[in-house]
Amino acid sequence: MVIENIMIEITNDCNRKCPICEANITKRPIKHLSEQNLYDIISILTVHGVKSISFTGGEPLLRWEQLTNVLKFCQEKSIETRLYTNGILLTYERILTLSKILNDIVVSYDSHDRAINLQIRNDLFFNNVKENIRTLSKTEINVFVISLCSAININDIFKNVNFINTTNVKGWMVQQFIPNGLGELYKSQFEISKKEFEDKILELKSIIKVPVLSYAYSNEDTKRVFINCEGNFIDYRTNENLGSAMHESTIKKIISSNLYHNKKRKI
Repeated sequence: MVIENIMIEITNDCNRKCPICEANITKRPIKHLSEQNLYDIISILTVHGVKSISFTGGEPLLRWEQLTNVLKFCQEKSIETRLYTNGILLTYERILTLSKILNDIVVSYDSHDRAINLQIRNDLFFNNVKENIRTLSKTEINVFVISLCSAININDIFKNVNFINTTNVKGWMVQQFIPNGLGELYKSQFEISKKEFEDKILELKSIIKVPVLSYAYSNEDTKRVFINCEGNFIDYRTNENLGSAMHESTIKKIISSNLYHNKKRKI
């Protein structure tokens, strides 16, 4: 079995318009997976050994009612769940609801600096997000922070350490800038070498109290699949459509090919 966990794009709608969006959010027509389609897909996945599901977007919190219903459905089926979010739409009440039905949450947080956040994410919601991370870390949810590391913030990203060290965050994911999607247009401004990235990760690991998981950009990375908001299995690197996730024959074909390795998460 090679598909132990899978990422599902609930929607490609987003409340942010990041200029370097890897997912081409601003160029794709807005689409959502229906609640029934999600139930059907999850039911098929569990039959074939999927033990954990990550929900992403776009911004999943834009589909709040649907998201909470699907998380409850996963809980009933003993599936571990993880939510990727920019954290802007979180409220105290929503955090309390999620604390009862969600295992893990991964919140984007790139920099404390106003100007840097404006360049990377085109918004100034980082103080709101920081407080939401603090509130989340006081719940039973396993909280992780994910940060982009680029030429814009490589000398500033260490400042995130002070914040993370003062919370109950379980781990820090640091991702090298990927020149995919809209990011290709900003390659000259944001790109850093793999060595620069790896050297920075070593520095960060020496001063932070929590595990650090780094994602270095490479065209030769282990192949992985995800399910997009149209209900299709997609090759993460090539963007190739591998077939409908609502057809059991598709997942059987993907598993039998032994090409894709969605293994258990490290953190």
